[in-house]
Amino acid sequence: MKKVSFSVDASSFKGLPLSARRDQRIEFFNTEGLAAEERLLYQLWADRALKTRVFTTGQLILAKSEVPHDAFVVLTGEARIKSKGSEFALGPGSVLGLAEGLWGRALSNDVLAQTVTNCKVIPIDQACAELARCNAGLKGLFRLSIERVLGKGPDLPEWLKGAR
Repeated sequence: MKKVSFSVDASSFKGLPLSARRDQRIEFFNTEGLAAEERLLYQLWADRALKTRVFTTGQLILAKSEVPHDAFVVLTGEARIKSKGSEFALGPGSVLGLAEGLWGRALSNDVLAQTVTNCKVIPIDQACAELARCNAGLKGLFRLSIERVLGKGPDLPEWLKGAR
């Protein structure tokens, strides 16, 4: 079985408290030379508006054949997907179910917690409501990004109407 993994090194920002002010974060990011994905993961980790959910080892995170109502960003731990002879290990920084949830498509595989997995929750209905207010250019960018993950869909979701 082919194994593929993705993970952002979260240890690079362990010295920065989640309560750091904006100027402290910018100075830390510049001093430590954090990559864009490390900065993004820290920002999501520190965001108090997003709820956190913890999955135990072996727990189902997202179910095959269901359209996700929530997407998840892995903060710590590891999720696992098995698909057509490949196994995907998804660690910190991995986004689970967002493209499918935004497009309204069912997942093609189960997503399980390989270890205790701490995630930030992205409610799909709230994300769609926010995206519906974006201009046509941004909607087009999201459409293209989602199509790169899922392939072209037959029908555009309501929030994507008017996308370029």
